[in-house]
Amino acid sequence: PCPRQSMAATPCTVARVFRHALVAAAVVAALQQVGGAAALADGGATGTAEASAQGDSVARSDKEFPARPWASDVAPIWRRVTVSGQSAGGSMAMQHLFAFSSTVVGAAIAAGSAYGCGALPGGHLPTGKCYWGGMDIKASVEYIHHRSRQGLIDDPANLKSIPVVIFNGKSDWTVFTQVSKEVQQQLSHFIPADKLVTNFETDAAHVWSLDHDFCYCGRCSVFGSGLCCNVNNCAYDLSGDFLRRSYGTLLPRVKARRYFRWIQQDHYLPPGRASWSFARMAPWAIAYVPTGCLASLHGCRVHVDYHGCIADQWPQRLMWVQNLDLNEYGEANNIVILYPQAKGDSRTGTGCWNWGFPKDDTLFDTKMSAQLLTVMNMLDELPRTLELAQELPFGEGPPSSRAPVVVRLDEDGYQKGVDVDLQVMSLSS
Repeated sequence: PCPRQSMAATPCTVARVFRHALVAAAVVAALQQVGGAAALADGGATGTAEASAQGDSVARSDKEFPARPWASDVAPIWRRVTVSGQSAGGSMAMQHLFAFSSTVVGAAIAAGSAYGCGALPGGHLPTGKCYWGGMDIKASVEYIHHRSRQGLIDDPANLKSIPVVIFNGKSDWTVFTQVSKEVQQQLSHFIPADKLVTNFETDAAHVWSLDHDFCYCGRCSVFGSGLCCNVNNCAYDLSGDFLRRSYGTLLPRVKARRYFRWIQQDHYLPPGRASWSFARMAPWAIAYVPTGCLASLHGCRVHVDYHGCIADQWPQRLMWVQNLDLNEYGEANNIVILYPQAKGDSRTGTGCWNWGFPKDDTLFDTKMSAQLLTVMNMLDELPRTLELAQELPFGEGPPSSRAPVVVRLDEDGYQKGVDVDLQVMSLSS
């Protein structure tokens, strides 16, 4: 707990100052929401108006929506991240990019949809605008500003300094290239042209692009299974391209360590609140820790990758995290790679992220998203998160047993320490 009269720049006092600022901003936002933004919310898809109303109440409550206990300009290097994702994970990476733009330094979006696509009319259907294209870009930009005025996402002005690479293949018959062109159009309202890079010219299927190996470009475009439905060799190094644009000088990739850290992801879920009923997160997240970051995270950077809709089986998920070249670049450049894991369900899609399902979470695309908060909670105290994780060789699934983590909170609701309960409990994975 912070001494009440303390003026030291501790995380507690910084949080307290930010919290007061947040309340003041919310009052201003309430006064601004009498016009077009409210009308926009009324015209949204099922649940959008409810999400806006819920968002207003959350933004106005300093207990319900506490400020994060660190600021982007003083955050350790490992709290300023790059993000990427493919398909539903690309849409999730867009939500992370907008919700937490003050702490993102670069992004890659592969076959993802524009921010708000799942919230605005016509996005969800199997042949909807988030798959085929036709999104109202003007309405989506208004939706972004509306969310920002509510205090539910960071100021989109932050995006002007963030490089973003957008990728979509011509043989992708799941998410058409028109959808990615609309991502580009939306982001062009916030990001200068020299920081917004696209590649829509390859014959890639619904995959991540590599510049090596046997999965020829376009393989698995109609049917198939296995590795080549995750990656294609389209002579384009997507991982290297966006990491280089994000960080500048980048050393060539090298062989990765043959170990992953398994994080008990369900222990990082935020407390329950009225805005969400189902987080639909898997019990475990995966992290790759390069050799240079084993002893300390000092000087190490962090990348967060969001998978696409994927089978609820660990062999398929491991195939994804082992074959994107992210670990190889991470090993060469001291970048920790965090792979959060979504569970989804039959309605939202097996293994899918919540990119537009307000019945599960009315604030799914904001800083109060149950899924995004789970990821941010893992990042908040990343050294301790990785210390508590269990390291296992490549190819092995999650630990068959685990020691439950007991998180202790201070009077403001922030984590002040973590204990490990040595009583081992089994986990059905």
